[in-house]
Amino acid sequence: MNRFQKVVVLFALSMFLVFVPLGRDEVKAWNPIAHWQIAAKAAQDLGLDGDFPDYANVPDYWPSDIGFYQINPFFCWSHAVIDRNNGASPGRISPLYPDDGRYPEFDMWYLAKYKMKTAFTSEMQKTILGYACHNAADRIVHWTYFTGGLPGEGPIDTYLAWRTGHADKETWADYVVFQQIVVPVGWPVWNPDGTPVLQMVINCKADPSILQLAQKIYVKNGRKCNSNGTGTITAENNATITGHVSTFNTQWANPAVRSLNRDTWGGYQLEAIAQGWTQSACLVKYNTSVTLAESWINSVRSLAK
Repeated sequence: MNRFQKVVVLFALSMFLVFVPLGRDEVKAWNPIAHWQIAAKAAQDLGLDGDFPDYANVPDYWPSDIGFYQINPFFCWSHAVIDRNNGASPGRISPLYPDDGRYPEFDMWYLAKYKMKTAFTSEMQKTILGYACHNAADRIVHWTYFTGGLPGEGPIDTYLAWRTGHADKETWADYVVFQQIVVPVGWPVWNPDGTPVLQMVINCKADPSILQLAQKIYVKNGRKCNSNGTGTITAENNATITGHVSTFNTQWANPAVRSLNRDTWGGYQLEAIAQGWTQSACLVKYNTSVTLAESWINSVRSLAK
């Protein structure tokens, strides 16, 4: 792309941002419907409690980014990644998995079971296993299927990677999972007015004490958010964590808030066709995520037996 073309594209993008409201202002990986359904399948296969899917979105209770794609330190903690942008905004480059033992769910399970003075409650267990389910599923798609910025890319390519290849694609994928997996076979998907026939309710739950412990462990172990060895989090109190859970629950427990709509789906599907995204490939990623989620849940439950 030559300089003139870049100027034209940047101008077009600026006009788009001014006049067209974006559907979402942050990026995750799998969205809440997909995470809920992955957990529902795991619960069915592994004999977990029926409300286990309500704990599947725990790591996303904290916003993934702050500012213009600036990676939230709490995202680094909850998803066990490091920020290659070192806290800069815009966060052009996608985070990395250091694979250095920082996944919160494994520490939480051991400490809750053997070190805490309070009882290891069912809610604690489901919170921890919800973490394992969520992070395993995300590991399949971060940042390859749902893309992110790469070193050496210019601002336009980076923006498109985050905006189109990540934020838009994950919303499209949530529609795919809803229609192909959540809605029972033979059911109609949409009402005549374009609203979904199945009014899916996603409740969001977590035990705040075990999440606070996870944050304290992160800090105590000297974990850093940034690839240059700087940055960390400040452990929150139970009331603050409960507030995060409540906010996320408000956003997703009410079907009207999610605004699933046939016409919106049509727009995302047109984008999918233009980008070469296929529903079959999406469902392969979904099934692979289920398999890894079940494996991680079993790995966590087997600790220190």
